[in-house]
Amino acid sequence: MYRFMDRNLDDFDEATRFIIRSTRGWIRAVVSRKCPAQAIAQEFLSHNLIAGMGPFHRVLMALNMNMRLPLAYAGHDCPRVAEGESLILTLIADEAIAEPALDALIDRPCAVSAVMESLNELRAALHIAGLCPQSGSRDA
Repeated sequence: MYRFMDRNLDDFDEATRFIIRSTRGWIRAVVSRKCPAQAIAQEFLSHNLIAGMGPFHRVLMALNMNMRLPLAYAGHDCPRVAEGESLILTLIADEAIAEPALDALIDRPCAVSAVMESLNELRAALHIAGLCPQSGSRDA
């Protein structure tokens, strides 16, 4: 689950960095009490991924509202991947462990189902846009 954590952003492909930038932008907007979807819209538009913006927003919103414990996210200019970003990357990149991981992290089964549905939509949109994130292996 933490194979992305504490790694340098330069170690990753554009798809992975896109997810990290979008996650940080979304979190920064929430902390600033601004609309997170509006904050990430340009990033998604610039990657021809507007179809993935809704599912991405729903994933982060559901995680933000239903996690048993809060996650840590890095600041905009941080060169390393933080815990929350690592979790989101893992959920997107590794379908096999997404549901068991969410079951462990979220108390409400209906929230797990909602996140899984949104993750599947997001993965499909990323695939269509040619932005499938790396697996996170050290030799990637």
